[in-house]
Amino acid sequence: MVPFRLMEPLRGRQRKSYDRETRFISPRPVVILSQDSELVGRIQNCVINVQLCDGEGSPLSQEHISGPHGVEAVLSLTYFRTPPLALKISHLLEDQSATLSFDIECTMQGGQIIRANIMTDPFVFIRDRKPRRGQTRSASPSSGSD
Repeated sequence: MVPFRLMEPLRGRQRKSYDRETRFISPRPVVILSQDSELVGRIQNCVINVQLCDGEGSPLSQEHISGPHGVEAVLSLTYFRTPPLALKISHLLEDQSATLSFDIECTMQGGQIIRANIMTDPFVFIRDRKPRRGQTRSASPSSGSD
């Protein structure tokens, strides 16, 4: 059994974040450690780093993922989970399916390092359906009779 998992899966359709927007991946990912895991009580510190990957799991340019607190989180040893991660994907990323990779590194009592990885299911981006500033919806020409 894998000791780490996401609290809930990401939605299959996400929105990119445009300049000056605070549109985050939904739902905000939370990494949890199973309370019945053999690691409970033995972990000294556990850090999770998030990477943006393509739909096949290969890393993409990391300049397209950001968050107000970065893309790293620390697992709470009291609650066996991370806080919800506020992550934004830049509108500059090409339209393609993507996944998030959570690289987990735990330092155990005694200094041993344990590494794990969990991946989200692939998701796609939906487009903003609102007209952009300065553009109006074109009305079809009327065919009136004189």
